[in-house]
Amino acid sequence: MWSVDFSERYGFDVQPLVATMHLINKVNSRIKNNEIPGLSQTEFSLFIPSLINYKLIEKYVDKILNIANKIKKMNI
Repeated sequence: MWSVDFSERYGFDVQPLVATMHLINKVNSRIKNNEIPGLSQTEFSLFIPSLINYKLIEKYVDKILNIANKIKKMNI
């Protein structure tokens, strides 16, 4: 049983594993011709723990791809 702290009342509406898999799938489906390698460990560490609502997945994918493209342009 989940703690009551993880309720919709506090903004939580997610099944963590399922949401993570959806996010990874959406990132991978939007990568064209391997222009970026996919979700990095750093991106995973930054975005997955804060994914508290499944409705945020698209927004997070946009942010991840935006950051990854900026890093690619900087040749880091």
